[in-house]
Amino acid sequence: MSQGLSPQNEQFITDAIARGLFPTREAVLDQALDHLRRQRAAHEELERELQKGLDELDAGLGIEMTDDDLGRFIENAIAESPQGRST
Repeated sequence: MSQGLSPQNEQFITDAIARGLFPTREAVLDQALDHLRRQRAAHEELERELQKGLDELDAGLGIEMTDDDLGRFIENAIAESPQGRST
């Protein structure tokens, strides 16, 4: 199974198992592939959302903002976010 892996990747897998992070080589590879699948799904979702925004701009649904407008918009978004609110 390892014929396609570089020596560095082989060592990474061996080290991860030796440190007790994974019980088997298959568990390392399964988690790596699961991570790649989630990353690909997130990338595809981002592409869909970007295309949606571009389509809206093409349809004339955008609004013009000055740098000051954008700064205020960002400040308000931060202030309204859970991380921006003071507890």
